[in-house]
Amino acid sequence: MRSTTDGQLMGGVMKLGKALATGVAEEQPRVAEEELEPPEEIQESEAPAPEEVPAAR
Repeated sequence: MRSTTDGQLMGGVMKLGKALATGVAEEQPRVAEEELEPPEEIQESEAPAPEEVPAAR
C-alpha cells in the first residue's frame, strides 16, 4: 500500500489551483463528440415498459 506524503498532496493541490486560475487543465485529453456514443448493446432499446397501473388507495 502506498502512502501519500504531504509534498505529493500539495503538488496535486498546486496543479488544481493553477488549473482553476488559468482555466487550463493538464493531463485531460479532449474526447471528440463522435467518440462519446455508447456501445451498440446499450443503444438498442428493449421492449417498451408496460402501461402504468394506478396505485390502489
